[in-house]
Amino acid sequence: KEGNIEIPLEFLGNGVYKATIFLDGKNTTWEKNREVYIKEKRIIKSGETLKLNVAPGGGVCIKLELNP
Repeated sequence: KEGNIEIPLEFLGNGVYKATIFLDGKNTTWEKNREVYIKEKRIIKSGETLKLNVAPGGGVCIKLELNP
């Protein structure tokens, strides 16, 4: 799905998590600039919603780690 997406984080257990997020870069599509990406780090917890923008034909990768 392209455009603005929302990912509810209700599935996370209690605690605070470090999220490393890899997103498509600006002006990225499947046909041009597809190697361009952005790496973001966020602190998140259960009950929040991640709001992300996905390029046409693109995707997102999220690594979650429990933050001690």
